[in-house]
Amino acid sequence: MQTGGRYLQDKLADARALAREAGSHPGCLPQNLLGFAVSLVTLGERQPGRGGWSYYRHARGLGAALPRLFGQDAITIGNLSFCNGAPGPHLIAHEYRHYEQSVTERLRFLPGYLLAAARVRGDHDTNPYEQDASLYAAAHPWQDSGPPGGTPV
Repeated sequence: MQTGGRYLQDKLADARALAREAGSHPGCLPQNLLGFAVSLVTLGERQPGRGGWSYYRHARGLGAALPRLFGQDAITIGNLSFCNGAPGPHLIAHEYRHYEQSVTERLRFLPGYLLAAARVRGDHDTNPYEQDASLYAAAHPWQDSGPPGGTPV
């Protein structure tokens, strides 16, 4: 169970990451703000990632409901990922790749992802963003010491 003190620490960490990301990736601000808003109504075990990206294990609240709504185990919104249960190395690397996609495409990412999802009628496996993330995760599984190719924060 997450205590009030732990919740506050996690949300302050999310706010600090949001501020850093706004400075280094200003084009990602809308999606990062959306991810931060979801984190405010999400409990779980916050795990630091690389740079401004983090993920929640055993998410509860909106961060757990959103992936379930789409029939998935996790969802990445901006610089935060929300995972139902304890994600394995492949899923963590897959969600990290979505963060990288959003940094690369900035304001184009969310509309591009949603358009791609609409084109494939929500078929997760044929969405090009999902295919890219899965290929990346297969080649770069997450290590306990941090994300592929990087060091933990």
